[in-house]
Amino acid sequence: MASLCNSSSTSLKTPFTSSSTCLSSTPKPSQLFLHGKRNQMFKVSCKVTNNNGDQNVETNSVDRRNVLLGLGGLYGVANAIPFAASAAPTPPPDLSSCSIARINENQVVSYSCCAPKPDDMEKVPYYKFPSMTKLRVRQPAHEANEEYIAKYNLAVSKMRDLDKTQPLNPIGFKQQANIHCAYCNGAYRIGGKELQVHNSWLFFPFHRWYLYFYERIVGKLIDDPTFALPYWNWDHPKGMRFPAMYDREGTSLFDVTRDQSHRNGAVIDLGFFGNEVETTQLQLMSNNLTLMYRQMVTNAPCPRMFFGGPYDLGSNVELPGTIENIPHGPVHIWSGTVRGSTLPNGAISNGENMGHFYSAGLDPVFFCHHSNVDRMWSEWKAAGGKRTDITHKDWLNSEFFFYDENENPYRVKVRDCLDTKKMGYDYKPMATPWRNFKPLTKASAGKKVNTASLPPASNVFPLAKLDKAISFSINRPTSSRTQQEKNAQEEMLTFSSIRYDNRGYIRFDVFLNVDNNVNANELDKAEFAGSYTSLPHVHRAGETNHIATVNFELAITELLEDIGLEDEDTIAVTLVPKRGGEGISIEEMASLCNSSSTTLKTPFTSSSTSLSSTPKPSQLFLHGKRNQMFKVSCKVTNNNGDQSVEMNSVDRRNVLLGLGGLYGVANAIPLAASASPAPPPDLSSCSKAKINATTEVPYSCCAPTPKDMNKVPYYKFPSMTKLRIRPPAHALDEAYIAKYNLAISRMKDLDKTQPTNPIGFKQQANIHCAYCNGAYAIDGKVLQVHNSWLFFPFHRWYLYFYERILGSLINDPTFALPYWNWDHPKGMRFPPMFDIPGTALYDERRGEQIHNGTIIDLGSFGDQVQTTQLQLMTNNLTLMYRQLVTNSPCPLMFFGGPYTLGSDVESPGTVEIIPHSPVHIWVGTRRGSILPDGKTSNGEDMGHFYSAGLDPVFYCHHSNVDRMWNEWKAIGGKRTDIQNKDWLNSEFFFYDESGNPFKVKVRDCLDTKKMGYTYEPMPTPWRNFKPKTKASAGKKVNTSSIPSVSQVFPLAKLDKAISFSINRPASSRTQQEKNAQEEMLTFKEIKYDNRDYTRFDVFLNVDNNVNANELDKAEFAGSYTSLPHVHRVGDTNHTATATLQLAITELLEDIGLEDDDTIAVTLVPKKGDISIGGVEIKLADC
Repeated sequence: MASLCNSSSTSLKTPFTSSSTCLSSTPKPSQLFLHGKRNQMFKVSCKVTNNNGDQNVETNSVDRRNVLLGLGGLYGVANAIPFAASAAPTPPPDLSSCSIARINENQVVSYSCCAPKPDDMEKVPYYKFPSMTKLRVRQPAHEANEEYIAKYNLAVSKMRDLDKTQPLNPIGFKQQANIHCAYCNGAYRIGGKELQVHNSWLFFPFHRWYLYFYERIVGKLIDDPTFALPYWNWDHPKGMRFPAMYDREGTSLFDVTRDQSHRNGAVIDLGFFGNEVETTQLQLMSNNLTLMYRQMVTNAPCPRMFFGGPYDLGSNVELPGTIENIPHGPVHIWSGTVRGSTLPNGAISNGENMGHFYSAGLDPVFFCHHSNVDRMWSEWKAAGGKRTDITHKDWLNSEFFFYDENENPYRVKVRDCLDTKKMGYDYKPMATPWRNFKPLTKASAGKKVNTASLPPASNVFPLAKLDKAISFSINRPTSSRTQQEKNAQEEMLTFSSIRYDNRGYIRFDVFLNVDNNVNANELDKAEFAGSYTSLPHVHRAGETNHIATVNFELAITELLEDIGLEDEDTIAVTLVPKRGGEGISIEEMASLCNSSSTTLKTPFTSSSTSLSSTPKPSQLFLHGKRNQMFKVSCKVTNNNGDQSVEMNSVDRRNVLLGLGGLYGVANAIPLAASASPAPPPDLSSCSKAKINATTEVPYSCCAPTPKDMNKVPYYKFPSMTKLRIRPPAHALDEAYIAKYNLAISRMKDLDKTQPTNPIGFKQQANIHCAYCNGAYAIDGKVLQVHNSWLFFPFHRWYLYFYERILGSLINDPTFALPYWNWDHPKGMRFPPMFDIPGTALYDERRGEQIHNGTIIDLGSFGDQVQTTQLQLMTNNLTLMYRQLVTNSPCPLMFFGGPYTLGSDVESPGTVEIIPHSPVHIWVGTRRGSILPDGKTSNGEDMGHFYSAGLDPVFYCHHSNVDRMWNEWKAIGGKRTDIQNKDWLNSEFFFYDESGNPFKVKVRDCLDTKKMGYTYEPMPTPWRNFKPKTKASAGKKVNTSSIPSVSQVFPLAKLDKAISFSINRPASSRTQQEKNAQEEMLTFKEIKYDNRDYTRFDVFLNVDNNVNANELDKAEFAGSYTSLPHVHRVGDTNHTATATLQLAITELLEDIGLEDDDTIAVTLVPKKGDISIGGVEIKLADC
């Protein structure tokens, strides 16, 4: 066992370390998992690189967390080359010495890849950018319309025609493909040394220049200088399938030499190494987003890690950057044919076309793929920090050789391709959900694998063959280290002398604190420490030694913190072979040792502002008849939710997105509305609850009444020894599910033997019925805990006691409710444990849509959305972003407005509206359908408040709603609990697990850990899912071709999509004017029947053919929505009247219409009979 420690070092000279890190290791062979024979040995130097990639800056300050995640967060560091490796500016290749390219060390390409030679290379000029009038804008491939596709096909067809008529024309299709072959497969030499543009800092600039000229050639061939290449945005769920326009047989964009199994909508695997992953499409997408986070954020905090290491001309030691390794390489492999299969021409496949560098350019999708690779360069720099271009002169002055669209030869330098806009192109924005996809703890937090049951590392290594998953224990050099010690030294897990045949794909994964039954297809685990990977690649002809030898290191300090094992002396390690395991041997498992390290933080940040507006009618669009009008105070709330603080500075973007970002503000209740602490209900006056205004619940929802309510004590938390940890419902094992079923079964048994026992199943369900359907009254006024600031604290207390009752019934005080994490793609299906007939968790009164893995619609209002599952997931993440981030920058927007006892004017918070209510509706039976007992459905069970608690999934759903309270506060800014005393002192009444009655206050439920529970972490990808501009940016709808607003309104019935034009009060406003006044789109006198679901959507600058099922559009201004709900018995007037206001200042900026005097508005009805009195745009003071 080796001890590999360098104690006072700070930086490793490798492209895979940040500007403030250091590997600790003995000298070892060099290469981080891509291509080729490793036959040189390098030492690791512990210097710190500066921001621009130079190696001459020493520093004593190191940030451990990100740097060593960069070293080993996902793929670790294997044989990192010193940053001071020999490098010099790379000149353009010597075309006169161009030779045959090679497929591998013994097989040459059957044709010449050499470009036509200029008469005199010395006279080839440097390229100068031509003047331009308009940027070429590259769009995502999946959004391309037929006109664009026809243009692109025409251009590539003309390119292919040149192959027949002018085979040596440098702008022909094969000649353009040959550029990649020659530069990447050994045809070019400089000074007698072979040139290779992959696996070093040349990768990004070479391919950027390559696509630049290719794009201009394509535009020239169709006489369209504005034509831009598409990008295959495999980093977003909507782009994780092969772009459809390239899969049309018979077109010029089609290529027959592709993997046929990856057609027909297969989700790409961005970590693909030749083997198909046996998992769900959702898990693959989750893996992909996790990989993108690791490669763009964790592992690339500084230039050298992202771009790759300095290029040493002629060397076969490769130092690729993070993105070049993954996802760049795997996308090539996934698209190409299977190695060893038979090609259409009868030859044996080497991965052609995309799966091998020599042939990749022969597939038109190559340029679409590399367009997104190039986009990652821009996205990486946009993240900020030290993520800047390299400033080292050897990189900046490196050169390449290309022909332009006029067939003229040019030399180009790296320094001239750093700004895409100066080059004349840009990328149409798309959301980047991977930015918030850091792997979080799954099942093992705080649960230590029994290391005594595993063989120690000394009994396992040396390992002759890694042909199956193995687990072993290993001692740590020290435990329970202080933060100062952790900052000074990083704990490293080191694998020594890994050997394998480098002609094939290689990969094995490393996990901590799991056994060898781990599901290794799920990468989004904190326990996943990293992978060793290698792809086949050859530099030189004639090599016969195919055995690579490498060392592999993983940084684990933070990982051990995350999974709760930092105080353990011994831990469990599991290795899982993924590809080529039978050929992998590992000489030694080195002891865990310490080396200095640091961290770079990339926190999610957002502004935190509050509402500012002119007086307007009141109500935020959920449930019930609106018959009172309120004014909105033009004050900015302070952090604690009070309304007494005046502020002169208001952040327009967040505040007014809060007003109208997605669902708008309809009749927002004044924050200063009359409120007082809500006392617990008067149980002696409990009456029949109501299903709707005129129909009572057929049974009593009233709780058992204590003898004297005045003597009911306030609850005190019992002592605890261990937190209850609520797990995600989709990740539970059979033992947990059996426990949960047993507890609910015992609850249900009490209904038969002790029907009035307050801890019985129906009595617990009745709590929700009574509090939420008008059974309770206070001073003669109906009590309602929904649609106000009481919503979150009531349900938190409700679940608190319910959870303790369950634990008591199975004698397990640590039992915790699961949460249905519908905010993550992995949880966007109905939790399977609740869908097993005959079990206690099953409820027959559910809609058919919950079965068969259907994706939930977090905006559901009773009708199924006709769209793809991917689009639904995208909609869901967008909704979550809007409701948790955009629309709730301050407390009262998130929690809801102050509660006015007995009022039927409702002011719910963002999450209560969406996704809380739509999940209820989606699960429950369809309104009007026939229930199992023959009655007509009102949405039972989950789809109506009176019956929701009768479905066990209710508590799982509300567990995630409660989790959103924590997640919202974790975002920071002004996202804090309300400090208003009326809220803090409001009270509820519950029975505990022993059947004893207690009163509780809101102020005592603000910290879940003090209440004895917390949530197992899960990623929150919605944090980075802000809607971005789609098709209309800068393209104005012809407003003169559609009727004006005065011709359309008043509108008696909104029964189909309509478009109209409307004049703005002012255009081309200054930033100061925009900060002072928000532009508001106002819909007045919206009338509808409040007994049914109601919804219509609003879009700007689209026509009435818009696809209204895609919510992730910047053009999507918002929605008006309402769910049926009744406060009072006997109310026969079912017509609600409301006003909807949408903030559009930023939206008009985003879609490029801020300078227009008139804009187009489109309304799309989704549900209900709706009339609208009028529409106007006005400016409101901020």
